[in-house]
Amino acid sequence: MARYENMHGQCVLAGHTFAAADIKPGSLWIPADGSLRRIRVDKVDVATGDVYYTDLGNSRRLERDTFGFQCRYCLVVNDVKDFAHLLDEGSTALTD
Repeated sequence: MARYENMHGQCVLAGHTFAAADIKPGSLWIPADGSLRRIRVDKVDVATGDVYYTDLGNSRRLERDTFGFQCRYCLVVNDVKDFAHLLDEGSTALTD
């Protein structure tokens, strides 16, 4: 179930699996395990479903399939209205 969560003072979208075409280069993600790292998507190969990204903490460049990437990371959301359609009825946004 898609939901908003507050991780380290940032609103993230968790519990939703995006299609490869909907993962945008330049978007920021946070590890789902709650660690303080930040991840930036560099490129998405829609044909293969591979996500190429950089761990901004150590500048390490990585690659993972779309599903595996989303199992590990949650999208940082700047405007919750952009993703409201993904939430089930009754879900809430935690933005404090």
